[in-house]
Amino acid sequence: MAPAAALSTHDVHARLNYLASITSGEPPFACTHPPSDGTAQTNVVWKLYPAMIHDVRGKEDTVSLDTTGFAFLKHVSEEKNFIDEKAITSKYYKEVEDLLRKEAGANRVFIFDHTISKHTELTANLRTRVHVDQSFEGGIARVRRHLPEDADRLLQGRVRIINVWRPIANPVAHHPLASNQTPDEVVLVKCFDTDETPGRARLTPHTAFLDTRSPADAPQRQLIEIRALVFDRE
Repeated sequence: MAPAAALSTHDVHARLNYLASITSGEPPFACTHPPSDGTAQTNVVWKLYPAMIHDVRGKEDTVSLDTTGFAFLKHVSEEKNFIDEKAITSKYYKEVEDLLRKEAGANRVFIFDHTISKHTELTANLRTRVHVDQSFEGGIARVRRHLPEDADRLLQGRVRIINVWRPIANPVAHHPLASNQTPDEVVLVKCFDTDETPGRARLTPHTAFLDTRSPADAPQRQLIEIRALVFDRE
């Protein structure tokens, strides 16, 4: 751990949840809600570990999708409130597609879902666990699930899954992914990549964290997350 004098004013001492053990012989699993059949909601035991969170604000050019698996971008959207589902799937999806074509060099983008997240005790518990969104097998399965007719051809080229995070209405103060991220900024998180080039980020572990510097009366976190398949070929 770095000595206190060496820390920047925005570095944060935090504790992050990592998988500690599994209570059954199955692969690890966790359900968002308790199963209706009475089976276990999870077989994972989580453990908190101390960590130093370094703020890249002002140093955004030191991270990228290919080197660290994430990137921070200024991107102003015409959509502000994200209340109208039709406007989200038509207008905002188009904005994100154009963004990924430009920033990720995509030739084809297929958005397969979006989530609007608002603070609850459940979401707070889920988002403070270090995790990846896809396995390598799951990434391939996504292509076959959503684009079955084109899958064989598309999988001959590079395929990525990139999530696009944007705050709604207010800067993020509680459980941030980026310090004081505003609605005019997005975080790109690469969750899957078929490119096996040595040193290339392919699956990106990520988590929110409790920032004890956040004002108690600051608005709770609200955001929209877009999940997209990104292809190098049409």
